[in-house]
Amino acid sequence: MALNINFQLAGLILLVMIIIMFARRPVINLPSFKVFNSLLIGVFLSVCLDIASVFALVYRKEISTPMTLSVCKVYLASVAVVAFLILRYVMIQNANRRLLSKVVFGVSFVVLCVYMFAIIFLPVDYYVDNQTLYTYGLGVSATYVVALLMLLTSLIYTIKMWSFLKKNKRKSVIFMLSALFLASFIQMFNNQILLVSFAQSVAIVYIYMCLENPDDYIDKVSGVFNMNAARLLLGQEYENDKRLNIITIEIGGIKFINDTFGTKNGTMLLCSVAEFLEDIPGVSVYRTGGAEYSIALFGEMDEFKVVEERIRRRFEYAWTISEIETLLPVKICIFPATLVEVPIEERFELLRYFVNLMSGSNSEEKFIITEDIIKEKRKEENIEKALNIALDLNTVMVNYQPIYNNKKGYYTSAEALMRIRGEDGNFIPPDLFINIAEKKGLILKLGMVMFENVCRFIKENKLQETQLEYIEVNLSVIQCMQQNLAEQLIEVMDRYEIAHSFINFEITETAASNSESTLLVNMRRLINNGSTFSLDDYGSGYSNINYILELPIEIVKYDKLMVWSYFTSEKGRVVMEYAVDMMKNLNLKSLAEGVETKEQFEEIKRLGIDYTQGYFFSKPLNEEDFAKCIKGDLQTQVNLL
Repeated sequence: MALNINFQLAGLILLVMIIIMFARRPVINLPSFKVFNSLLIGVFLSVCLDIASVFALVYRKEISTPMTLSVCKVYLASVAVVAFLILRYVMIQNANRRLLSKVVFGVSFVVLCVYMFAIIFLPVDYYVDNQTLYTYGLGVSATYVVALLMLLTSLIYTIKMWSFLKKNKRKSVIFMLSALFLASFIQMFNNQILLVSFAQSVAIVYIYMCLENPDDYIDKVSGVFNMNAARLLLGQEYENDKRLNIITIEIGGIKFINDTFGTKNGTMLLCSVAEFLEDIPGVSVYRTGGAEYSIALFGEMDEFKVVEERIRRRFEYAWTISEIETLLPVKICIFPATLVEVPIEERFELLRYFVNLMSGSNSEEKFIITEDIIKEKRKEENIEKALNIALDLNTVMVNYQPIYNNKKGYYTSAEALMRIRGEDGNFIPPDLFINIAEKKGLILKLGMVMFENVCRFIKENKLQETQLEYIEVNLSVIQCMQQNLAEQLIEVMDRYEIAHSFINFEITETAASNSESTLLVNMRRLINNGSTFSLDDYGSGYSNINYILELPIEIVKYDKLMVWSYFTSEKGRVVMEYAVDMMKNLNLKSLAEGVETKEQFEEIKRLGIDYTQGYFFSKPLNEEDFAKCIKGDLQTQVNLL
């Protein structure tokens, strides 16, 4: 008779292909991969035993009945073992319920052991004719019961753990179990259709493609592990050994090499670096970015320093590209094992952050992450979070610090100051959140939200009908780089019916130096519409006289440190008197910031400075208090002095 093993052979071919592909990949030391390896071997042996049992039945006369039945029983036992391994694989997909997993695994293992002992004695018969062959009997029925029980337990466990499993794992497990259930039921009621082995092979292929594909963890360019592998492998090893040191290196000049020598040579260079790193004993290597590798070492600091030194020394020598030798600049960022409280995921985020920070600056080539640096980074993240919350919930606040007109003897203006509260409810210092808002790309939105709030406040409180002549609004460095800044500001002022002359915009020397040409265009557009400009923080930096000469400003604001220096230093006194005389000769108005005592105020007036701002008059006030202050009668303000 013809051998009816088409399905088994098809399944065997699939398994051989998977084994070859799996064997060619690096070993990934993860629990699911280990169990999958066991399952792959179990299914391969089961399919081989299925084929062997068919041969045994066909050639039963040549090899004796006891031997034939023994081969058939071993195959049946392998089916039950595969079902048990499938259950184990399903359980390993979720480690959140370890107690439940141990109970289910323990009970299932006991059931399997009882079955393995019983199958030795349970009767198995067989039917063979010219077209069909199959086994039947109590031993076969017991195998179906145990296998289906294991599959049913797998299904129940999956449903029980549904919320803990990732979406792709849910679909894959359900598909695998459905295929095995369907094949088992078909063969149970149609013994002559031998589908179980083929279904097992299909399940293995599906698991390999969707869940356990090593390609998901291997970098296709360099052949080393990728970031996915770093998170999983190091996270697993870290549970047993906290002495994890990580070095992240970024190779400079790769774009230049790709452009000059071609991407093929650039790729070969990256592979050469990977080969060098993999040759270092005791380390694992991961490609975590375009030209970035991370090297992990579990061990003491002495071993770690040896590895670091070896890497540093190698990059002191040239690398060969198309027979041309060239030095590669490299940035090294180190995360030492001493910072044991930081999770693996956050370590790589910090390494990537600081490597990017090093790449964007002229900092040193080596950077060591410390606990203080991490605290500062988290503080920055909390501030960024507070900024986003303030924007999302529209809780950006504006305070106003009155400005005293020394000649008229009352408040004629005020500076609008942005205020943001942190998670603890306290205000975040502006010098902190402004810098972070600029780095995170939030300053443009914050600036426009603040300006909207200022214009709304002016309109609602009819400030244009008071003695106030203008409100000062700060423009950030990034805002000054916007080509359409003037149009945006004009649109807001017009929408709230604010006279353009009622707004004075403050700029800094830093803003001028970064975007002078764009800034000038915006300034002229706003000035033509009636607004004015002040140069803020004069005296805090290099105080480039050119900005005063070239920019169309009307007021110069002396920085508080310059003002205080006037009262504490002879040099400071000379500088201040020179600056005041210069502004007068240039027909520019001036303002002294940081005035805190009556004596300081009297001296500021004597110097002929036009405006005074500081705690002597008022701290920054919220909208309600400022409106009350300005709407009070003028004589009350004068009497306060």
